[in-house]
Amino acid sequence: MAVAYLALTLAMTWPLAARAGSTVQDRGDPLFEIWVMRSVQHSLAHDPGALYQANAFYPFHNSLAYSEEAIGTALLAAPVWALTGNDVLAYNVIFIGSFWLVAFAVYLLARELGAAPGAAFAAGLLAAFAPARFGHVSHLHMLVIGWLPLALWALARCMHTGRQRWLLLGGAALTMQLYSSLHLALFATLTLTLFLPLLLWFERRRWSRREWVLLAASVVVPYLLFAPTLIPHLRVGQEYDFERTRTEIQQLAATPRLYLAVFPTNRFWAGHLKVAAEPFFPGVVTLLGVVLAASARVWAPRLRCGCGWASAFAATLAGAALLLSFGFHVTLGGHTFPTPFRLLYAALPPARSLRGVGRFGLLTALGLPLLAAFGYSAGWRRLLPRLGPRAARVGLALTVTLALAACLELRTQVGTTRLPNDATTMAVYDWLATQPDGPVIEFPAAGLIHGPFEPIQQMYGSTHDWKPRVAGYSGFIPMPHYDLVFEFDARDGQPSRPTAMNVGLLLDLGVRWVVIHRYPNYDWQAAVASADSLPQLRWVTDVGDSRVYEVTTRRTALPDLLGQLVIPEAARDGGPFGAQLQLHNPWDNLTLARLTIAPTADAVWTRADGSVAWHETLALPLPVALQPGDSSVYLPLTPPRAAGNYLLRVSSGTARVANAQQAVVVHAAPAWSAPPLALVSLVWDTSRPLRAGDTLHVAVTWDVRAPLGADFAATVQLLDADGERRANFDLLPLAGMPSTAAWQPGQRVTLGFDLRLDPALPPGDYTLLSAIYAYQQDFPRVPLQLPDGTQATEARSGGVTVAP
Repeated sequence: MAVAYLALTLAMTWPLAARAGSTVQDRGDPLFEIWVMRSVQHSLAHDPGALYQANAFYPFHNSLAYSEEAIGTALLAAPVWALTGNDVLAYNVIFIGSFWLVAFAVYLLARELGAAPGAAFAAGLLAAFAPARFGHVSHLHMLVIGWLPLALWALARCMHTGRQRWLLLGGAALTMQLYSSLHLALFATLTLTLFLPLLLWFERRRWSRREWVLLAASVVVPYLLFAPTLIPHLRVGQEYDFERTRTEIQQLAATPRLYLAVFPTNRFWAGHLKVAAEPFFPGVVTLLGVVLAASARVWAPRLRCGCGWASAFAATLAGAALLLSFGFHVTLGGHTFPTPFRLLYAALPPARSLRGVGRFGLLTALGLPLLAAFGYSAGWRRLLPRLGPRAARVGLALTVTLALAACLELRTQVGTTRLPNDATTMAVYDWLATQPDGPVIEFPAAGLIHGPFEPIQQMYGSTHDWKPRVAGYSGFIPMPHYDLVFEFDARDGQPSRPTAMNVGLLLDLGVRWVVIHRYPNYDWQAAVASADSLPQLRWVTDVGDSRVYEVTTRRTALPDLLGQLVIPEAARDGGPFGAQLQLHNPWDNLTLARLTIAPTADAVWTRADGSVAWHETLALPLPVALQPGDSSVYLPLTPPRAAGNYLLRVSSGTARVANAQQAVVVHAAPAWSAPPLALVSLVWDTSRPLRAGDTLHVAVTWDVRAPLGADFAATVQLLDADGERRANFDLLPLAGMPSTAAWQPGQRVTLGFDLRLDPALPPGDYTLLSAIYAYQQDFPRVPLQLPDGTQATEARSGGVTVAP
């Protein structure tokens, strides 16, 4: 069977096997997976203690823990890499092997639990090539789930034979599964929780104390070995606030329609069913077997596949996976129903880090094929007495028919994209491998903003020289890294490049090597001209398609204290109120202010008698990159609801900003008998067609009717036909918004807004919304008078057309 599965696996993934040394599925996540694989191998060979200190996301630490480290996969691929030196081949051997292992392990499990040989063989194919797996064809760490059914098989084998050696195999397989993927470790835990109680209850027999100890060890020891790998994930999660919100998780949840969808490259169903990036359609062959399994409980209760509890396990696993894949709730027929995932999210912290809760649907690709195997087995055992001597031939014919039908409907192209690993492209990385150590930044350097492929390719190239890289791509990314690379982003139509302004960040980061690539659609000449103009950079060489500079200048570190908070002496109860965070950068270019997540500030208002009137904790807006000279940032605070005299103390939570305190008089809020502002006009440029990717310039004019008495913010938003915000631009206090506290009755004020439209914005008609609001909790809006005489808290104007 193993040989047959290997032949079918090569056929179902063809022509990948013929090009396994030079192609992968695409140039995105497979390159990232190769970087992870090589990082683990490199660290284990050279410095195992620094396993998680990978060379991406410099200078952030433990960067391997930002995603799945897939240690088990790296260990399996290590011999191939050692023998060939070909990382792509090593990756593809594991990739192809993952399909083979799932098929063979599911076959073994189905046979052990009572399925007929032909039905079990078909189940292996149905599980290995299920559309759900092809939804993760670029995510190797999600494909290597074959260790799980192998572990279940070994445990069941031990129960049936009494031979303790199977426990060793089961423990080893479970260990490999846990070490292969954090996602799959969670899935394995769920599956074992369902499987073991049923196995021990229905297959119970007299066990010695030693046997019970070995059984417990085969399950517990793998988790004890796995536990230390969770520590770096917990550390970076706490340090960089790595946790997905309920909204983010629900956005990536499955929907009922996805269970009727296939992957776009499916050869049979793509023209007939919905296609999706993460589909879960199990296939007609699987569904027919499931129907037979359900029917068998009615027309053949004694022929329940040889093992009735196994059928119940498969059905329960598939059902639990289905419900969990929907996230916190599922909508059916216009009604929303809660799902068990909300309990898992509350009780199990690792569930809060799931990249996509819909991935639970992968377990349906194990449960349903197993259930189908039991269904086909029930049908075969009912048919068997009628066949007599023809049973062997008919059984073989039915097996071949099921296998061919499964292969026909599940055949999906896996992709064979040639990597950019030719000598010209990789020459700069080979050259860097011969140079002194030092961090590297590569341009263009803003791929995280415009697309992930630039940092992924740079990470892949870094496996040739292993020097630290500013670039990074992963499942989780520290927010300060986004702010950092944003300073190297293209501005005003210019390419991402080193400039007289951001070169200061290179100095503060200690970057040694600057590489500028000749990428398609990248103004390499402009980037090179900018680098040549910087005295801090020295041109070293042109190698392949890249130019290399060395940073030759160093500068002293900034003092710990960069700024202080200035608190106004008066506030309005319940109204907008804020402190100024005044910062100073002595250099004539950007400097690095922080690499941590935004620090918090505690604001405590106390009365004259010392009692606390109000306390709040909020993020301190200390920027990652500090502009040269003096600058101010607005820190919104909420004053007490009652007028009076207070002492406000603000603790910054960081040594870079001094704590502050100020006596503040809170005045009673003025009662507006009428809206203090009247909209005069809301206009935009209509002289040329507006298209996706353009910047929409909007001017809003207001007449001031009454004093506002505080500093408010302003917004203009672009809304689609459903009222969803598709673009916005906000003017905040101290950030482009003039002080509304100084506006006087009779004054006319015009504010300008620049809304950048998403390049993917669909053409059509849109509406503009404008409002003045308090930049504080809940963002309350100022009442307005509209040109038609009505009152509202927002002004809307239609007629914005985005042309095709």
